[in-house]
Amino acid sequence: MSSEARKVYDEAIVIDGLNVSNWESDAVFEHLRAGNITAIEMSEQPVAITHGNARSFCDHPRNKEEEALKLLAEKGASWALRPSKGIDSPAEFPNLAEALANRGYKAEAIAKLLGGNWMSLFERVWNV
Repeated sequence: MSSEARKVYDEAIVIDGLNVSNWESDAVFEHLRAGNITAIEMSEQPVAITHGNARSFCDHPRNKEEEALKLLAEKGASWALRPSKGIDSPAEFPNLAEALANRGYKAEAIAKLLGGNWMSLFERVWNV
């Protein structure tokens, strides 16, 4: 591991895989897609994707391919979805909790989805 990578881990920095982002050009896209996979595979800490969706859900350069998302899950990482249709502002997030409850999600799962998973990631990376 490079000294730069070691410093990231020693300083307990949360790695945001979104910033190893995808771009329009096929050559650049392939290079950066591989960068996402590499960052997730090499990280000793969970990697975060701070705002993106699955590329299979919406084919947008910012969104991640299934391979990267599966690796995130395997490494215990967190992934924050970009708001989808029907959520136009943070003021509407309470509607999301209610909609999840109406669809049968348990309170514990909703709490994880609305921030609990992030708290867990920060606790693991920062050793708190």
